[in-house]
Amino acid sequence: MQVNGLIVEELNEQGELKSFVLNNDYRIGDLWIAFPDEYDNPRSGPFHFLDDSYEKLFQLYIKIKICGKLEVKG
Repeated sequence: MQVNGLIVEELNEQGELKSFVLNNDYRIGDLWIAFPDEYDNPRSGPFHFLDDSYEKLFQLYIKIKICGKLEVKG
């Protein structure tokens, strides 16, 4: 499916929250994704990117975007 952007939020076991927006980039072209059950090939996120340039951009963002650490109060 063609989308204009993705909002990605991930909370890992250490309580670190990663949050970013991956928008359609006119230099790369249209942003096409597929759901996990639509392809058998490996994927790095919650969906398949049909363009390797967006896959690489997603990998870069997921490595550098740590927005904060959540605390459990209780």
